[in-house]
Amino acid sequence: MSEENRRAISKYLFQEGVLFAKKDFNLAQHPLIEGVPNLQVIKLMQSFKSKEYVRETFAWMHYYWFLTNEGIDFLRTYLNLPSEIVPATLKKQQKPLGRPMGDRPRYGIHFNLSKSHLWFHCLGIRNIVMQKNLL
Repeated sequence: MSEENRRAISKYLFQEGVLFAKKDFNLAQHPLIEGVPNLQVIKLMQSFKSKEYVRETFAWMHYYWFLTNEGIDFLRTYLNLPSEIVPATLKKQQKPLGRPMGDRPRYGIHFNLSKSHLWFHCLGIRNIVMQKNLL
């Protein structure tokens, strides 16, 4: 395996934190890493697995590899990356600021059309409705 292909596979694995490959040793090119045969991806990940740099799962004729902390340290030194750069699986995702339609309370009026009457889930609204004899 060429050093260029080894670096391309390692770079992709570090960027994403995960990698997959179909169990097809004759596939000319890996679908995500351009110019790299699928067999070379499988064999390099097999080597990383034996060194415990990745954790492997196999399902539905596909290999799935997940980068371990030891693998992150190894690839960081191999690719000469600073410690600020982390795989995508370790980056904190921004939480949405609120619900798409705004922050509304979870209680309210719900219609049950099968019984043809209203069900009120908020005690305050239910008491007001009961006092005004609306039910």
